[in-house]
Amino acid sequence: MADSARQISIDSLEGIRRLCSEHGAALAIVTLPFEAQVYALRETEPNYDIGLPQRYVEDYARPRGIPYLSLLPQLRSLARSAGEPLYVDGDPHFNDHGHRIAGQYISEWFRREVERRSD
Repeated sequence: MADSARQISIDSLEGIRRLCSEHGAALAIVTLPFEAQVYALRETEPNYDIGLPQRYVEDYARPRGIPYLSLLPQLRSLARSAGEPLYVDGDPHFNDHGHRIAGQYISEWFRREVERRSD
């Protein structure tokens, strides 16, 4: 099941990449981690690796020269150091603080990594 889900995701990314290419649009990819990834006590366990979903996307993006950002490292670091939660309690979505933080990281990355490529 995981292999099927991974392939569906990669196929979808390839479709998006082709569509962007056909229309002269640039593609950049940002992955947002689930709450369980951000707050996991350990990064890996025998049957779980919190970074695996993002690595599949990165393995797709990098060789194609697609700018890629995973917010997992930044949000994990912030979650360990800050007391304010990033997600809605009992819900997998960001709360206002999480949206603000994610937006700041994405905006900074976009200016630094994506805009400079279009110069």
